[in-house]
Amino acid sequence: MCNRIVHDYENVDLVMLWDVIINDLPELLTQISSLLEEDK
Repeated sequence: MCNRIVHDYENVDLVMLWDVIINDLPELLTQISSLLEEDK
């Protein structure tokens, strides 16, 4: 999806993008935070 956003932003499905932001991003942030805590 990153490639599409960078190179084909006119045709990005905004509904799908919003879905990823709302549903996937919070989990990703949780996982990243966990990894960063382990690294300390």
